[in-house]
Amino acid sequence: MEKGDFYKYNDYELLYLVRTNVEEAREILFWKYSFLIRSRINRLGVPRIYWDDYYQEGCLMLHKAIKIYDENSKKSFTKFFELLLNRRILTLLRKDLRECEIEKFEDFDEYPNLIEEKNVNYLFESVLSDLSEMEKIAYERLIMCNEKVEKVAKELGLNPKSLSNAKQRTLKKIKKEINK
Repeated sequence: MEKGDFYKYNDYELLYLVRTNVEEAREILFWKYSFLIRSRINRLGVPRIYWDDYYQEGCLMLHKAIKIYDENSKKSFTKFFELLLNRRILTLLRKDLRECEIEKFEDFDEYPNLIEEKNVNYLFESVLSDLSEMEKIAYERLIMCNEKVEKVAKELGLNPKSLSNAKQRTLKKIKKEINK
């Protein structure tokens, strides 16, 4: 079994092999999903200085997904892992941004209200306040809840292409705000 052989096995076969302690299967699974982890880190606009840390967190989430995934669930392993990964990256981004903002204001003792929780979160609030209604739907349902564009569009009577475009605009706005 080699890393290039990953296409010969589906996720369920690899999960079975990993759970029966076949180390090569674990390596193949981690190699296969390393591309998804890197892609998601880039797509969610993680600043480059954090990429290694976020990649390690992604690997930890993959390990967790392997341990707790239930083959009888309605979600595929990939979707399950993507959900865990997205949530973890967004949680870390919020935490890192909060710490970054606190560090910026630590020297200003005369302005203690700048460090209040509501002001620390201004970054995400400012992004959210600049979103159109469709972008807010895209943020809540597509980005945060990882729902499918087609499902949400059908449910709300929206054009799937418009909703997909709104998601892309939202991600660009978040990325732009993070890189400021």
